[in-house]
Amino acid sequence: MVHEDHEDKARLVALMVGCPRRLVRRAHYEPPEEGPDTELDVRADLNCEDDDGLNWALLVKAVHPERVEPDAVLRAGTERSWSWVRVVAVDEDGQVHFQQVSGAEAAKAGRLATAR
Repeated sequence: MVHEDHEDKARLVALMVGCPRRLVRRAHYEPPEEGPDTELDVRADLNCEDDDGLNWALLVKAVHPERVEPDAVLRAGTERSWSWVRVVAVDEDGQVHFQQVSGAEAAKAGRLATAR
């Protein structure tokens, strides 16, 4: 349940951006249940790109570092925003370079069945 002070802040922000007060409703957010099907392989900011335009993350952010190897298809991102990715390279300094791939490509790699 949203606390009164949060509702007041939401109304204030809405008024500041020009939203009529009557359009500001009480919000109730419940995060989705997390289970084994939402486990990330690598925690990453999907907005980070290297000089070649590939996404990157640090190997220490991997749940199972032994699975992070070139050509592996993994889940990378955060609980709220993630993507299937294919690892392109793992540098000696622990930087993992990857590109985002489609669900179809993840299915071809045998990973989509684990996401259901």
